[in-house]
Amino acid sequence: MPEQAAILEQAVALTDLASSDARKALFAEIEETLKTASERSRARILTGTKRLFLKHADRLDSDAIALFDDLFLHQTGSVDIDALEALSQVLAPLPYAPVKLMQFFANHDSIAIAGPVLTQATCLEPEEIFGIASQCSQQHLLAICQRAAIDEHLAALLIDRGDQKVIDTLAKNPGAKYQIEDFGMMLGRATADERARVLMSMPVEVLNAETGPAYVRCMMVDISPGGAKLQFVNPVPLPETFILEFTNVDKTRITARNIWQKENIAGLFFTSSLCALWGATPVPLPNVRTAADLPVAR
Repeated sequence: MPEQAAILEQAVALTDLASSDARKALFAEIEETLKTASERSRARILTGTKRLFLKHADRLDSDAIALFDDLFLHQTGSVDIDALEALSQVLAPLPYAPVKLMQFFANHDSIAIAGPVLTQATCLEPEEIFGIASQCSQQHLLAICQRAAIDEHLAALLIDRGDQKVIDTLAKNPGAKYQIEDFGMMLGRATADERARVLMSMPVEVLNAETGPAYVRCMMVDISPGGAKLQFVNPVPLPETFILEFTNVDKTRITARNIWQKENIAGLFFTSSLCALWGATPVPLPNVRTAADLPVAR
């Protein structure tokens, strides 16, 4: 269609214009083209604009990206939900995604549009994510708790507002950091099995109990008031006793004893109190004597 071809030609020119004034003038022409385009043509224009942006984005400067940002925003009100969903899914992971468009998508009522941005977009400021999390739906919270990095303030809000699914998903996010009290509250609210085990995915460090230096980094994959299960990248012989440091929880340390190991999996028993980790209520430690009695899976 003539109007589609015209706007795509203008958008191509947009990527090569060095003058800010020239870009603004061209954008005004593009806007006029959109005003006369049919609904079907607008959908095609949005798709074409998306393709052009993806093709040239890695060499665009901030002004050109900002103009594309405005170009996308001017089209969002005249295309259907499916088109916006497709645009969100493609642009959200990009480090150079248009900021205003990402903000618009992140605040959208449709989780299919907001979800990819809330989970993946890196251009949003922490304050923006926190503001959205303070009033959004549980589906939106679920998307937020899957972000690659979650600071202590956002984690506290997610724990306070999140439902069971949000809490369980947050517990499995290795990029989440916590204050001790919030971590304890999350453990208390997370889904636990018959042995009080909570599934986790948290980076921890095994420290030498005598000298203190890090022995090895690994992943804690479940935790209970009595012990935990660790997973290593490669099989690692653990000392009989050691200190476990929760690097994402204020570097909190707990003394532990190695009970069993099988290849790259190890079960441990906490020998110091978990009160600081498991909320304000003291948690009695069971008198674990054998691996079979441990509150961790083998």
